[in-house]
Amino acid sequence: MYSVRVTDEAARAVAAAGAVGLTVGPGDVAGLVVQSADGVIEAATPEAEDILGLSLAQMLGRDSADPRWAAVDVHGVALRPQDHPALQALATGRPVRGAVLGVHRPGRDRAGEHVWLRVDSVPFNVVDGAARNVVVRFAVVSGQQATELRLAESERLYRFLVDHAPDVVAWQLVDTTFLWVSPAVQTILGYSPEDLVGRTAYAFMHPDDESTARATEWFDPAAAAPAPMLVRMRHSDGRYRSMEVAGQLVRDADGAPAQLRTSWRDVTARVKAEQDRDAAVQLVQSVVANSPIGIAVSDGTGVLEQVNEALCSMLGCASDQLLGHRVDEFVHPDDTCPDGSAQLLSGALTAHESECRYLRPDGTAMWGHRTTMVLRGDTDDGARLLIHLQDVTARRLAYDELRHAATHDPLTGLANRVAFDAHLASTHDDGELEDCNGLLFIDLDDFKTVNDTHGHEVGDELLTIVADRIRGSIRPQDFAARMGGDEFVVLCLRLPDHRTAVGIAERIVEALATPFTVGALTITISASVGVTTGSGEDRRNLMTSADRAMYRAKQAGRGVVTHLTSAGDHQCSSA
Repeated sequence: MYSVRVTDEAARAVAAAGAVGLTVGPGDVAGLVVQSADGVIEAATPEAEDILGLSLAQMLGRDSADPRWAAVDVHGVALRPQDHPALQALATGRPVRGAVLGVHRPGRDRAGEHVWLRVDSVPFNVVDGAARNVVVRFAVVSGQQATELRLAESERLYRFLVDHAPDVVAWQLVDTTFLWVSPAVQTILGYSPEDLVGRTAYAFMHPDDESTARATEWFDPAAAAPAPMLVRMRHSDGRYRSMEVAGQLVRDADGAPAQLRTSWRDVTARVKAEQDRDAAVQLVQSVVANSPIGIAVSDGTGVLEQVNEALCSMLGCASDQLLGHRVDEFVHPDDTCPDGSAQLLSGALTAHESECRYLRPDGTAMWGHRTTMVLRGDTDDGARLLIHLQDVTARRLAYDELRHAATHDPLTGLANRVAFDAHLASTHDDGELEDCNGLLFIDLDDFKTVNDTHGHEVGDELLTIVADRIRGSIRPQDFAARMGGDEFVVLCLRLPDHRTAVGIAERIVEALATPFTVGALTITISASVGVTTGSGEDRRNLMTSADRAMYRAKQAGRGVVTHLTSAGDHQCSSA
């Protein structure tokens, strides 16, 4: 019988059903709908709403062929539009009675399940031999037939999932003998299911894995369920595939283990990726541990989290003395060594390099070349910094030695002509125009006689002592150089007046007049000194003027200081 909730659409559906003789027996719950010649629902009863799980508003405007019904026949085959009973009745003009079909109700039926309906469709409102409407009566199938339909549907769904699963599904005895194997075994291991049936899983396992599986009692009958396990199974081509096995134990009526339901997943690619990853990690760890370069990982602020032995050795610290600290804490206090972390973390730089001295706890220093890069990971704890520190002390010392050799006289240790010219040029560029500057040109008198009389070894030793006495006679800020042979120069910047330059020259002459002791010899020499002074703008002319002054001193006699004014000497007049 029909509900008392009567709407205009429900009344129309009931009237149409009564007109074509569609009756409802006592206790039956059936829905009624009226559809147009195109199969569109125009009216429905509340029972139809309840059975289909849709409101009247949701049903109106739908047609029988709407794919949202997901309608299937009793064999699970999807219905074509023309297979729907209502559309068959409209097409033929004859009633279609007792059809059974399943429809899926979203939100009410589980995935893959249907509600099974017995459907009667009767066309009516015939005009010119064509039905303009059809009334449909449907009720939920119940009893034994419903049970059989649901069982068949469940079996079809299970069969579909098993046959099309990417993993191998199997039934086995507790000794691993295969009773049934899904078709996926052909794709994964290259065998037909029949090749495995009657044989144990152990027969296909890698010998090492078979031993492990047996030793760990993976298929222990006393266990509630087999523990998941990773084993290598032999492919039909002789190679092995890595398989992850999971299962369920099936017991008989007495509770004794009877069978296994197992799933075998091909994880070869995953295992290979994990092995490659582990190998890469081991390689990196080995490289880091054995690298002669100091390597560390820090957080984004530079605080060290990992250090290798080489870094500990370079900085003269144990690892626990470095962890939790910054590399910058070990930079020599006289050096500036920016780490570039801000630019690295912002993406402005991909790598930052610096070179400075690092001070060890024992007070010794080393030159280190630091390279810093960003390590960006997938974690949320921020980027990290990878730090490489290379000990370049030997290179820096060699460089300093080469630079010193290129700019210093190897015999006396004074600057050479190249260094003097560069120094004179740089001071000219940096000097103030009003500065008073002086240049002393020193020439040892008759030094050739020393070489001829005592030999060049004595002469060289004497020149070394001469250089020391010149150093001791000038101011700390003055610049002395050996120009070659027995000629020396001293550049005196920012003098108070020209008399100061002359005074320095006189001290040099006096110092060189003191007898020299060279081995067992006592040698007396003298020096002629030409002095010239001038302003900052006249600094480049000092050398020419000093040279002329020295030759005048030579003409005047031994041990003479001669002062020659330059064009800018008015800046050096006495106060």
